[in-house]
Amino acid sequence: MAFVQQFGWDVGNRLNKELATKMGKVAMHHLMKELGVTGVKDVLEFRHILEIALGLFYPWPDFEFEFE
Repeated sequence: MAFVQQFGWDVGNRLNKELATKMGKVAMHHLMKELGVTGVKDVLEFRHILEIALGLFYPWPDFEFEFE
């Protein structure tokens, strides 16, 4: 809110989006390190890692997802 008050909503929203993106990347790197993953070999491994990440970062019941 400090950025919004000083610079307006457009700047505040842009900075918030940039920060959230950077924090998400850091969180995924930490998760992959903890899982011992150095790279994704195929779509099934990608799906497995994504399911773990979604379960941790967006737990049910706040966020529901399914893959087809």
